[in-house]
Amino acid sequence: LYLMKHPLVQLIDATGGRSMVKVAYSSGKPALGVGSGNTATYIHKSANLDMAVIDIITSKTFDNGTICASEGTLLIDAEVYDPVVEKFKALGAHLVTPEERERFAALVIDPTTCAMNPMAVGRSAQDLAKFVQLPVAPEIKLFLIELEGVGREHPLSTEKLCPILGIHRVHSEEEALEKARAIND
Repeated sequence: LYLMKHPLVQLIDATGGRSMVKVAYSSGKPALGVGSGNTATYIHKSANLDMAVIDIITSKTFDNGTICASEGTLLIDAEVYDPVVEKFKALGAHLVTPEERERFAALVIDPTTCAMNPMAVGRSAQDLAKFVQLPVAPEIKLFLIELEGVGREHPLSTEKLCPILGIHRVHSEEEALEKARAIND
């Protein structure tokens, strides 16, 4: 707060969560702020699927997902869901099983706070696989986790600053928008 109130500071750009943004907004200076990430990304049936998958993999893996603006959850049109998942798998993604999903949830998200476990932030897919004792091929660089819902009872629907993407099958643009709103609430 001291630096934010310093006379030479004319504008504050605050990221890193709600509490940091709240402090910036209460500093008395003009402030731009964003809260936590968990960007919901909609893959519509009309999308260039090859380009979408490549762009998302690049975004989520170049820094192991540490940027809060990188994709956190994919909303995939039902008509293209299976081909999209297959494209991800062909390019180095592992689709986790329901049993593996529970192991990842226990590792990545603190069940009390629903916040990320700091030891998982920015870790490679290979490191995460070791932590959950999941043998995967060396080319695996991303995990796809099918989510059954959104909210505290679905811990992996929150922000994941690591190479894990939650995925949902959606049946309409309206459903995609509803889920996106719920993800970011």
